[in-house]
Amino acid sequence: MVNQIQRIKPHTGFVVSLAADFSAFSEQNFTNLYQPIIGANAFALFFALQTNVEAHPMLSKRVGHTKLLNRLNFDIDQLTEARARLESAGMLKTFETTDSLGEAVVYELQPTLTVHQFNNDDLLSVLLLEAIGDADYTALINQATQYQLNTRDLKQTTQSFFGSYHVAQSEVEQVPDVIQESRQKFVISDNVQPQIADSKFDFQLLLNLVDQQPIRIDGVEKHQQLIMTEHVMYGIDEMTMARMVGQSINLNTNELDENKFKRNIVQAFTMVQPVQTMEPEQQEVPVTKADANQLTPKDQQLLKVVEAYTPNEFLTDLLKEKGGYISNNQRANLTALINRNLFPSTVVNLLIYYLLVEMDQTTLTQALMDTVANGWAQAKVRTPIQAFDQIKTYQKKRQTRKQPARKGQVKETLPDWAKEDYQPKKKETSAEELAAIQAQMERLNKSKKG
Repeated sequence: MVNQIQRIKPHTGFVVSLAADFSAFSEQNFTNLYQPIIGANAFALFFALQTNVEAHPMLSKRVGHTKLLNRLNFDIDQLTEARARLESAGMLKTFETTDSLGEAVVYELQPTLTVHQFNNDDLLSVLLLEAIGDADYTALINQATQYQLNTRDLKQTTQSFFGSYHVAQSEVEQVPDVIQESRQKFVISDNVQPQIADSKFDFQLLLNLVDQQPIRIDGVEKHQQLIMTEHVMYGIDEMTMARMVGQSINLNTNELDENKFKRNIVQAFTMVQPVQTMEPEQQEVPVTKADANQLTPKDQQLLKVVEAYTPNEFLTDLLKEKGGYISNNQRANLTALINRNLFPSTVVNLLIYYLLVEMDQTTLTQALMDTVANGWAQAKVRTPIQAFDQIKTYQKKRQTRKQPARKGQVKETLPDWAKEDYQPKKKETSAEELAAIQAQMERLNKSKKG
């Protein structure tokens, strides 16, 4: 069977099908709500897949992924990243198998959520808010509700079904065979909801703190996933989170207003902040002294820095030290990575360092970040020590690529993107630039201690 996270090969066959409820798909919602999150490549891939939908799809009618690569002008990594984006956003389910014809992938396109459902989804709504900002997000909600009248204070007199239609009791108790047979034709696959990884955040402590305020506890409990998402993204501790909850209460119901809560979080933690006084979150897998001693003095210093910062702080301060700034797109890309629950915070920070320093990137781009994160996930990276090993492996490969090819060596005839060892070409960092960045990291560490 094809490994779920390995790169698809050009010759691997694929078939496209539609979910049973795909008729609920809204192109307007897909454009307005999903595109800012998934990016242009995933957006294009969805519609390219849709053009390959045929009546009565069959595995025997599969076509190779080369068709998608040529149509979209993608390489393998771009296709893999775009596919992962669609899957993570709930717009694509993927099924894989191997038969007598070889490996095959079935792509099942999913319908969009309604604006109301999207707004109530903690992960997606947070990503969209951070991608487009407060004003545009509010405008989208207002556009969706512009024809709605508040009927909460009105008496409903809607006629019930049996008030107008009469169905024999026997027909209701024993559903006709033709209806039962038709129901079996709809294949409903399991809908796996994304979950936030285990964290040291004490949610019960938060509830105890909130209980001291005039707030309905059950109105906070039902938003646990939203609260955990914001905690992982910004490193907000229980005391600070309780304060943010208290500032985001609907005064009419005494419940947490999730939209107000999201806006308050973005406004409070995406602006330039003074040095935080909160204690850094304890890492899920602490680095032992013996492991740390195996690192070089430079890496030991870097380890202290990545342990002291949340991902949002680390990215913001590192870009600031390089003379740049964190954009909404970069923050949304970082949030999407955290929501995949692949790595603890220290490993996320090392991945940021790897991209911005070792690979000398100017921004945290979606495509490259997904490529590296995918590789680290396949390598089972779960601790900072394992992340350092990946960085060292990259450094060795970079040194190897500098060596000239031996005479008589046969050149590859495949295109670069089709080669098994394909890696995107990146600008190399000079020793002087690495030294400058190291000095910047040391200043960051000193400012953190201060």
